[in-house]
Amino acid sequence: MNFKKYGYEIIKINKLNEIKILRKKFINIFSTVSRLNNYKKIRRDSDIIQLYNKKKELWIAAYDQIRLLPELYSFIDKSFYEKVSKVSNIKIPAYTSKPLIRVFMPKNEGTTKTIPHIDYPSHRGSRNAVTVWAPLQDLDIGSGTLQVLPGSHKFKTVSGSIKRNTIKRLDITNRNYENKMVDLKMNAGEAVVMSQFLIHSSGENTSKKIRFSLDFRFNDLNDRMYALRKYYVNQLSYYKKR
Repeated sequence: MNFKKYGYEIIKINKLNEIKILRKKFINIFSTVSRLNNYKKIRRDSDIIQLYNKKKELWIAAYDQIRLLPELYSFIDKSFYEKVSKVSNIKIPAYTSKPLIRVFMPKNEGTTKTIPHIDYPSHRGSRNAVTVWAPLQDLDIGSGTLQVLPGSHKFKTVSGSIKRNTIKRLDITNRNYENKMVDLKMNAGEAVVMSQFLIHSSGENTSKKIRFSLDFRFNDLNDRMYALRKYYVNQLSYYKKR
C-alpha cells in the first residue's frame, strides 16, 4: 500500500493482549456505572446493548468516561506513533485532539454511523495531518468496517484557505461516493493511517456485536505553514452519540 498515492495505509501494531485488557476495562466501566445506579451487572457486549435500550442515560454516562481513561494514552506508545510517523512522514507528531473510543452497536446505534466525509475542516491543523483508526476486534463486512475512497485525498472537497484558517467542507452528498467506498477488513492489532483529506465513512453494523474502535489524530509541528499559523487549534471538533 502506498500512503502518498492512496491516502491511507494499514500498519501492524499487534498489542493483542493490551486490546483484550482495554475491552475488559470498558465492560467494567459500564458495569460500575450500572451497578452504582442500582441496575444490573454488565458482563458482555449484549449487556451493554441492553443497557443502551433500557437505561440510555447510564450508557451515555459510561461512554463519556471510557473516552477519558488514561489507558488510552499508554496504548498509543512510542512504537505505535513512530510507525504512524514513518508512514505519514510526520516529523514532530502532536495530538490534534484527545483519543476517542467509539462504541458502534448493532442497528448502527451508539456512536453513530458516519456518511462519507473528510476530517480536516473539523481540526484545521497541519497540511499533512492524519487520522489513525484501530479496531479492537477483527472486522468483516457487516460488523461496522471503516470505509475509504482510495486516492480521494487529492479530490476537491474543501473551500476557503488553510493559511487563513477558513477551510470548510464542500457538500459532497451529491457525488455518489457511497457506492464507491472500499471496506477495510481489518483485524485487531492493525491500524489504518489516513490523510485528513481522505474521504471515509463507516459501514453498517448488521451483526449482534459491538464494534469498539480507537482513533486519534496527529498534526506535524514541523509543518512551516502550521507554525506560521501559530499552531491554530480549531474548536469545531465534536462527536455525536445517539
